[in-house]
Amino acid sequence: MITEITGYWTFFCNPAKWEIDRFLATNTEYDSYQIMEWQKDYFQPGQLGLIRVGLDKRAKEQLNGRAKLEAGIYAVVEIITSAKSREHKPDKFWREWIDKELKKPIVEIRYLKNLLNSPILLNTIKSDPTIATDSYIIKGFQASSMPLQKAAFDRVIEVIGTEEQIFENIEPEPVDTLDKVKKLEIKYRKASPQVKEVISRRIERSSISKEVKKLYKYKCKICEAFGGKPYSFKKQMENITLRHITSIQSPT
Repeated sequence: MITEITGYWTFFCNPAKWEIDRFLATNTEYDSYQIMEWQKDYFQPGQLGLIRVGLDKRAKEQLNGRAKLEAGIYAVVEIITSAKSREHKPDKFWREWIDKELKKPIVEIRYLKNLLNSPILLNTIKSDPTIATDSYIIKGFQASSMPLQKAAFDRVIEVIGTEEQIFENIEPEPVDTLDKVKKLEIKYRKASPQVKEVISRRIERSSISKEVKKLYKYKCKICEAFGGKPYSFKKQMENITLRHITSIQSPT
């Protein structure tokens, strides 16, 4: 079966292997996640994902007084690096670590929304026709990660109900020169639209935006790309932002 690479990912978690409830309770912001070998060339900074917890098979003594987790979505994350090799063993919440896993690739991630106390449970996922079109997020998968359909991701964010807060947590590195703007475009060329939007707004509101406008001679890159007159609204060109440029030059 051919799996479409979307730039969105579902990260699967088995609580008996990695106690995600204990991890999320620490409110850790940055971490890494193990991915599948064949996917390593597809992960890029600025992509987004969901943490999907499966059936909790921990025994009573393993839970140590905690309740079992119900299957569902427990976090929204941003991928902040491309794939890399693991340099050390994972955190203390791993229960079934084997040394051969040191050879498996990982990506660094940032937790944008911790849903430990308000997860989207499997029954809700199954009953939503948009989310339910993604078979992996419904059935689960015996692996670390799989591509996620954009429509399903967007619907999950809508169900959570705090979209603006989630994506405003994205913190791209500051840019104060044109060279840094160009490097940022290259780094995030395969980022999700939500991340590109945040980066565009941050740059738009910074002093460097004036330099970007000068660089493109106040020409609307959208109008130009669609065969229009790029200078037809020259008086309004002060409103041209990197968002226009990014939407044309950076394929998703």
